[in-house]
Amino acid sequence: MWLVNCLGKKYYYGLIVCLFVLVGCQNEKHQTTYGKIRITDASHFEMAKTSPFFTIQENSNNNITGFGNILILKKINPNCIQIENVLNDGYSGQSITFTIDSTLTIVTAKYSSWTDTQDGSKEYYTIDQLSTKLSKNPFLEGYEKLEGEFEVKVTATRYPSEFYKFPLQHRKVFFGRFRS
Repeated sequence: MWLVNCLGKKYYYGLIVCLFVLVGCQNEKHQTTYGKIRITDASHFEMAKTSPFFTIQENSNNNITGFGNILILKKINPNCIQIENVLNDGYSGQSITFTIDSTLTIVTAKYSSWTDTQDGSKEYYTIDQLSTKLSKNPFLEGYEKLEGEFEVKVTATRYPSEFYKFPLQHRKVFFGRFRS
């Protein structure tokens, strides 16, 4: 009660309200939403038909890297399908994994990259945006001859091994096609 006497009732109640707002904001979970998958006519995926593996163009340089040597379609439950594309050439690799539900909403997404050379630094990835198109609805028409394409925008945060260097952030954009 000494706080009420020092501040007055008006300021005391204002302090209580601010405290509840701060506690509520700290407990708020930030979850990225990736949106819905669009179904597009199969003729849109002509490039996927001519190339069994999809390619990804990275905006940071003009080298085209083969990506998608492995395509894994896994039914997690009757309402969720996981699509994973992996490139592993023995020295380095990349993968994109996303889960869709029966309403064709992307529920989760994860990107990772690795290499066999280690310098002690760590790199973490956050998917900022994922746009996906499929040739058909895999829940209604099955997985066979499923074609798709996606664009992934990723923020990479690199933590150098040296304690005196600051973390670095850069953005990567990938485009890919696949066919089952």
